[in-house]
Amino acid sequence: MMKNFAIIDERNDWYAATDDAKQAVPTGHRIIPITDAKSLSRSYEPHHDDPELLKKRIAEIRYGKESQGITVGTQPVTTLREEMPIWQGMLLDLAVFRPGVLQAFEYKPRGGVNTTLTPTQVQRCYECFAWYVGACFATERTLIAAIDVGTALSTVADLADNNATWPQTTFDWIAPV
Repeated sequence: MMKNFAIIDERNDWYAATDDAKQAVPTGHRIIPITDAKSLSRSYEPHHDDPELLKKRIAEIRYGKESQGITVGTQPVTTLREEMPIWQGMLLDLAVFRPGVLQAFEYKPRGGVNTTLTPTQVQRCYECFAWYVGACFATERTLIAAIDVGTALSTVADLADNNATWPQTTFDWIAPV
């Protein structure tokens, strides 16, 4: 995989990254073309020689993926941790306080526009949200387990930077059977 980009930390140290890494830039870092990075401080590969640094990097990537959001049908859904209680509250309302209600629920994803969701859509959004976050953690555990059994750190780093390693972010309104 070509490493056309560089991830820059707060000290202007950088390391090469693939195109897929643009989706999971760690907090406090930025991404620029690799050609621009070469004039900066020093290059480093923080995860290719230290398993603990790579594990931290994988956790940062997981959080970036986990919080980037998903799409159910055409509806963007925010997947930040503070959103989970909102979905749980809507489900509780449906199950306990107003079972059988058919009215729509108001929802506005972060940075999005207000929309209304049917009770069925609320349930499906929550299912996808919960599955997605759990799958991000499962992927992180798998990558860390690969480090622990001795897989080459550069191989694990490349997998962590690859979008295909991480769970899907788009879902249909109807769950597959």
